[in-house]
This record gives sequence, structure tokens and C-alpha cells, in this order.
Amino acid sequence: MRPTPAARLAQFFEVPFRQASDLPPEHAAEINLTLTTVVYGAVRNAFERQLGMEQITALKASLTDMCCAWLISFQHRIQMTAKDSLRQRTLQ
Repeated sequence: MRPTPAARLAQFFEVPFRQASDLPPEHAAEINLTLTTVVYGAVRNAFERQLGMEQITALKASLTDMCCAWLISFQHRIQMTAKDSLRQRTLQ
């Protein structure tokens, strides 16, 4: 069975997440799934609503901001989880 276009793109975009020095490579699939789902959903919605160029430009900027903010929060969550894990091992 051939992978869908969305699945092929997801595989393609996962590689940079695995290679990013500031993101944990073991979480690349989760990061990729979240971001591509959000972006693909927004693009589909924009096409279905037949948004104009001004609205599309604003949407692109907002999506960029949202994705960057999510990546920062993801990094923070991973760091906090690692610190908690280390603290628990120290207490044992």
C-alpha cells in the first residue's frame, strides 16, 4: 500500500526535527505530527473558506508564531521532565 501524500510529507519533514541540535531527536515523530497536523489543518481550512491574500498572510504569521511558541513550550516540558527524573533518582 502506497503512503498518502500527507504521510510522505510527514516523513520528509521529520528528518530536520531529528537533526535539530536544540530538540531531542527521540521526540521528532511527536513534534512532526503535532506541527504538520496543525499546519495542514489550517491550510485546508483556509482553502475551504477561500481566504483572501491579506487573510492568508496574517494566518501564515500567526501559524509561525504559534508553532515557535509550541516548540519553546515543548523544550521547556522536556527539560522539566528530565530535571524531575534526575531529582527522583537522587532521592532514591
